[in-house]
Amino acid sequence: MSGKGGSPNTDALNFHVCLMWDGGSPPFVDGRELAETVQSILIDDVDNWSDGLLQALASCAPATGGAEGPGGVAGQLLLGAPYELRRCQTPQWFDPERASALFARTVATARQDLRRINRASLMAPGARWSRLAAHLELLAVLAAVMRPMMPGWSAFVLEELGMSPQTHWPWDAVWGHPLLRRGQRLPGHLPGYFERWHPDTLSDRTVS
Repeated sequence: MSGKGGSPNTDALNFHVCLMWDGGSPPFVDGRELAETVQSILIDDVDNWSDGLLQALASCAPATGGAEGPGGVAGQLLLGAPYELRRCQTPQWFDPERASALFARTVATARQDLRRINRASLMAPGARWSRLAAHLELLAVLAAVMRPMMPGWSAFVLEELGMSPQTHWPWDAVWGHPLLRRGQRLPGHLPGYFERWHPDTLSDRTVS
């Protein structure tokens, strides 16, 4: 469950360091701040959004991936966030603080929207499926583009979605070329990856 090339602990540390990075000296890692990042962002938002999404899809329609086009908030997020996340992780435009902060904001926004979808009892089934499918595509794309920062989480999510852990999202990707295949079988839920983080294995330290 740890994914390939990383683990919940190393991925959480990588993400936290990137979030705290100011472009200068390597940041000092405070164990309490790291624990707060893990709980408030990686568990409360990332894990809960991912699992809640798969559960919503399982109860909404047959567990197959794919959608006709961008739907709702997640569709709009797909049009911008993945491109900027990938750009900020390239050597030419390397900005780990911007990338990690954007990832956190994107997932937080997606989780809020998923709550709205789940509460919208009068939403037409087709519209609900379209919006949930956009969330699913967003999750897959985020997993692919965040591989440099969180390789274990990336591999874990992609494999749970029935995809190769080395799935590549091309630079010229658009909604018409989704990562998820039509008819792709999906799990009914997604176990919490970062819930397996162990704070006792890390102490306050400066990352070098």
